[in-house]
Amino acid sequence: MTAGFVERLVVGSGAWVVTAPYRQPRSIDALAPWGDFHLKRQGALWTACGVPANDWHVFWTHTFKPEIPEACLECWVVVKPAVSQGIGHE
Repeated sequence: MTAGFVERLVVGSGAWVVTAPYRQPRSIDALAPWGDFHLKRQGALWTACGVPANDWHVFWTHTFKPEIPEACLECWVVVKPAVSQGIGHE
């Protein structure tokens, strides 16, 4: 992945959302990711770590917590500096 690609991901517009290729019902009212989950900009085709995610599920109410084993730490490495500075987190 090139520095320019990462820069476009971080500086682009839109909030970061949790996304995953699979979803699993955890209750009747809410759905959650099943397996590994990533971060991507709202409306983006790629995750922060560079994985194509155009047909993945978006979990609008799911909070990304890097300490959860299924969370993609590569996504967190890209997103954390922007979020800590208030960039792209709406």
